[in-house]
Amino acid sequence: MKRIAIVTAGCLALAAVAYFTNRSISQENPVRPASAQQMGPKIALINLAMVLKKFDQANYLGDQLLEEAQQEETRLKTAGAEIQKRETALQANPDVKGREEVAKQLRQEKLQLQEKETDARKKFADRQATMAKEVYQKLNAVIDTIAKTYGYDLVLTYPDATSKEEIESPQQAFRMLSAPAVMVVWKNQNLDITETVVKYLNHNFPAPNGYKSGSKPLAVTPMK
Repeated sequence: MKRIAIVTAGCLALAAVAYFTNRSISQENPVRPASAQQMGPKIALINLAMVLKKFDQANYLGDQLLEEAQQEETRLKTAGAEIQKRETALQANPDVKGREEVAKQLRQEKLQLQEKETDARKKFADRQATMAKEVYQKLNAVIDTIAKTYGYDLVLTYPDATSKEEIESPQQAFRMLSAPAVMVVWKNQNLDITETVVKYLNHNFPAPNGYKSGSKPLAVTPMK
């Protein structure tokens, strides 16, 4: 069967949220950025990869979508295996009564299964796109609040490693050396407000049931 690619957030995952609340962002200060103390033009940096990794609600909903995708994959694979089993049995016994009718029925069932696979791909792609849009809206709302609260003149995001192991990996070296856009190769840590953004997101948009993001971002999971 064709593969149905499901990407969750941690996203990209993922990440992802079920709805976007229009309420204003709470300005209760989970943590005051060190860069709020700096003199002159105020510039802040955000490691976007780290934010997506630690945004609990996005990862929770990404996990939910991943689980549903895996269940759908199992259901479709089971149905396909059953059709294949019946086709094999029919080929092994050419004298089956009404063989042509049975073969025609199996062809129809295979077409119907392919349509279900197409519908599943579209359904999960649409949900993934919706969640990505809503995560982006929430992230923008939080950054807007933090920037206005602490008077930043410029806030920049950059995709970077999210662990010591990743920082020291060959993949990170290749990423930094081949990046097609501006990348931060050094920064004063006082400029980085990544953890502040994470705390605001989790404070204002908590995941249900005390869910906490795992230590690794969600990966691409194919539906065969």
